[in-house]
Amino acid sequence: FSAEYGDMFSERIDIRTKPQDKDAIVEKMNTFNPRHVAGLKVTGGNDAEGKKIELEDGSWLAVRASGTEPVFRVYVETFSERMLKCIQKEILDNLGL
Repeated sequence: FSAEYGDMFSERIDIRTKPQDKDAIVEKMNTFNPRHVAGLKVTGGNDAEGKKIELEDGSWLAVRASGTEPVFRVYVETFSERMLKCIQKEILDNLGL
């Protein structure tokens, strides 16, 4: 896979919030429907278990709330460490995390 497509960079970040802030962040997450993320066009995604967004270069990100504690899990997979950090920053900023 790496020889054909290059290395993949992925990371999960767990963000703890105040219990009283969880519902407002979930609402932001549910209404967050960007056309671009980190300069890349959004090409797909779903809201089945949180928010998953697929990008034009094959990168993707997902955000989901823990069902048992005030924690949000942010997953990103992309083709460079720089893009990984850009996507993470944009999502965290947009959701107020």
